[in-house]
Amino acid sequence: MGSRTPKKLHIEPGVEFLKINDLDVSTILEISNSVLSGDGFIETGKIHRLEKSFPFIYLAHIGYADAFEIEYRDHAGNLKRETVEAIESSSLDRGSGMEDNLKLSFPEEDIALLRVRQFDDWKVDKKKKKFVKELKSIFNQIDSSRVENLIIDMRDNLGGYDDFGLLLFSYLYENPIIEFKSKELIINKSEYYKYTKDMSRLKIAMLKAFSTRKINDSRYAIKKDKTLKPSSPSFPQYKGKVYLMIDGGTYSTGADFASLVKSYQVATFIGEETGGGYYGNTSGDLINFSLPHTKLRLLIPIIKYITNVKPTIADGRGVPPDYLVYPAIEDLIKGIDTELQFTLAIIKNK
Repeated sequence: MGSRTPKKLHIEPGVEFLKINDLDVSTILEISNSVLSGDGFIETGKIHRLEKSFPFIYLAHIGYADAFEIEYRDHAGNLKRETVEAIESSSLDRGSGMEDNLKLSFPEEDIALLRVRQFDDWKVDKKKKKFVKELKSIFNQIDSSRVENLIIDMRDNLGGYDDFGLLLFSYLYENPIIEFKSKELIINKSEYYKYTKDMSRLKIAMLKAFSTRKINDSRYAIKKDKTLKPSSPSFPQYKGKVYLMIDGGTYSTGADFASLVKSYQVATFIGEETGGGYYGNTSGDLINFSLPHTKLRLLIPIIKYITNVKPTIADGRGVPPDYLVYPAIEDLIKGIDTELQFTLAIIKNK
């Protein structure tokens, strides 16, 4: 893209885009849907990724231009066009990624709100924060506050360590459970292995040698894993009502946690279908392939997860919400959290 300074735009937030360089929005959605990966038949995850990374997806799969002619409908319903000069993609904001992985707040006196951004340790001012320790501290605070309603915000949670997801669940459910029916390491004997120098191959060899059981020439069952054994409840146990906010950005361990909560009927769900599958996924270790002629790089996940949940949802789907709630455009413009306000209203009205 060019490096010119863009002129002042007259396009206001909340207008409806119809075309970009004569390519209508429905066609752009079709293109993105055909190239973006996702779990099963789930569409929310793909749409969510397009919303979060539209400039980069457009550049990669539709192409660059020196300028973009935008056709849109304004707030009064009038059809308008405006030309926007391109800027360098490197100047676009990709986010700082500095948000705490765990954050507790109390939006109202009898309501606790736990935001879970990622199931992983993190750093604040170069000081490492331990997920396990911080989660324990948070449930001590919740217990001492004696709130009767807990909202867990799992939106945009892209995952992390499996046992951290199971740990959070163990604060909400007192009986032992096994999170996964199985985890299988998938190793197909393929000529494509010569196209990778990834250290994941070493991980594969270690898993095969020390913690797996051979199923056949291409599959090995992982044996030594906390999530394959009965869990223990964590204390202090939370005994109040739980509400879980989910969306298309709820993936991997975030979706696995939501699947357990749905299967064991621990919470009321608000939002939209999770981006991650209810019955599991293929993820874990990734092998990086670099093809010799095109130089195309491929990341191939090699662990098949089968979640230990009740068969109550159609194959290829994510966890559905009890209340389907989308962010309202007007609320986004005003900085209002639509799903949270809806959840607070449910609690208030019982």
